[in-house]
Amino acid sequence: APDAVIYNFGAANLREYYRHRMRIHRQHLDSKSRNDYKPSTMRWSQALKALAQTLVEQPEEMLAACALVGVELASRANANLARHLSSTTSDDPWVPIASAKRSFAESTCAADGPGEAEGESSGYTELRRSESSTVRTR
Repeated sequence: APDAVIYNFGAANLREYYRHRMRIHRQHLDSKSRNDYKPSTMRWSQALKALAQTLVEQPEEMLAACALVGVELASRANANLARHLSSTTSDDPWVPIASAKRSFAESTCAADGPGEAEGESSGYTELRRSESSTVRTR
């Protein structure tokens, strides 16, 4: 559907974000173990390069960036610890964070979506991946 609009919901709070990051890192560790595949986000050099670029472009975000680095470090450490304490790789399904899987109709921002008044902000950021698709994220 070339005119499709996709609404993504991220974590609603810090606890969910932490669980989400830990789950992703645990799955990356499993992928590396099973398939000898190392996602680019596991490489510290890539993460540090992205952080530096963000801080150069948006220095006012320093405090938020430091907080997110702390969450990332803690979630990776916890994922590594859980992995080492387990004798096998994780076969658990990816249990999604609840706020990311709510439907658009259930969200508190459903009124901000399609049909908002002309000139009013929807609160969404539109990310155009190509001329034929749009992703809206809050």
